[in-house]
Amino acid sequence: ALAKEMKITKIYNFLLFLALISPCIPKVQISKDITMFPYEIVALLCFPFLLRTIKFSIQRCFFAVWLLILFATLISQVDVYSVGGVMRCVKELIYIPLMYIAYRSRWLNYKLIVKVFCVACFINLFYLFSEGFRFGVLDIWNNETMSSGMSNKAFNLQTFSVERILTGGSHGIWLTYSNICVCIAYACYLKKWILGKFFFIALILGMLNLAMSVSREGLIIFAILVLGISYGKLHNSKGQFQISPNFILLVVVIVSAVIYVIVQYGEEIAIVQKVLYTQKSLNSNGSEGNIAMRIGGWIVYFKSIIANPLYLIVGYGFNTDAYLAIVKDIARPYGEKWVPIPESFFVETLMYGGLLCFYFGIRLWIKMYQIIREIGNNSIRYSVIGLFLGILFGNIFSGATIISDVVYSYVLICLGLLLRYREELLTKKNN
Repeated sequence: ALAKEMKITKIYNFLLFLALISPCIPKVQISKDITMFPYEIVALLCFPFLLRTIKFSIQRCFFAVWLLILFATLISQVDVYSVGGVMRCVKELIYIPLMYIAYRSRWLNYKLIVKVFCVACFINLFYLFSEGFRFGVLDIWNNETMSSGMSNKAFNLQTFSVERILTGGSHGIWLTYSNICVCIAYACYLKKWILGKFFFIALILGMLNLAMSVSREGLIIFAILVLGISYGKLHNSKGQFQISPNFILLVVVIVSAVIYVIVQYGEEIAIVQKVLYTQKSLNSNGSEGNIAMRIGGWIVYFKSIIANPLYLIVGYGFNTDAYLAIVKDIARPYGEKWVPIPESFFVETLMYGGLLCFYFGIRLWIKMYQIIREIGNNSIRYSVIGLFLGILFGNIFSGATIISDVVYSYVLICLGLLLRYREELLTKKNN
């Protein structure tokens, strides 16, 4: 029995290791239409065995969401065959065990996550500059030149080279991942698990990723994270409002430095250009292209369920071609001013899996908040709540980054660590 347990632990640790290094490595291009991270390949082979690790109620919410979407996707195969949609659902399911694996791991800690983040950032920077990236020459519409980590790159087994697999970037994924790691680095610094220099490096790398990206979602998450950190620093352990002169001085210095950099080098900062473009578009047109297409997509979807109420119950499934065939007449008046993808976690659960899936999607976020709320340290709790609210805002209005490979794996890993941390706090309290 002991030998069997040790073997299981080794498998768990290997899977966890593969998931942790995903931000540092490209995917593997198995065929023209299928790319997978090494974790996904191994976890897919082991998944029947890994089903036993779905033990927490929040894991069961994740499982219910993707099982319902998979069911609807399988039904949609009757109209249009889509192996890609089925594979997407399966890939989302095989990540869920990571939460329990992280929870029971004895070598994983928050400090290791920060170390991996720093390595991933340096690899991303090396790759960008080797591809000809230059700060002074930026085109925010050329997604391939913007910073987006390794999520849109794959190692081609036929050519033995790293190639881009997306015509656009995956900026929201990379920036959300960066914000998660900056928040973890801050918590580690407060707990004295890392030195101030280490936190400063992680913070600079996070802000550099932000400056080199065009993700407005990432900017919003970072801003709300900073508000959470500030709110936590202005409250003592008893929850009372308390202003620290040193903190006020630090804020003044940082804000002054950021304003100076933006004023001096604004035209060379990608995210600043994207914000200015958005402001100009809203002032002149009352809207912005990407925002208008997203809203158009929501309108088309809700009009489609009025015409086909059954799909509100069962969902369309993860099958874009089948969905396009159903809504083609409804979408015709919108021309190209709409997108056939939900661009929102909550619309996604409703559109792909139906009402019951939408219900489990809401429960998922509630359970995440309940876990975060039980963090003992005020400063850490408020910073993580800031991160949570930022990601929640982005997943309501801007996309579904929480279930996008790298972010998805790290959210599950961090939730597993938080569950372990909560258990340790309860044990200390009872003793």
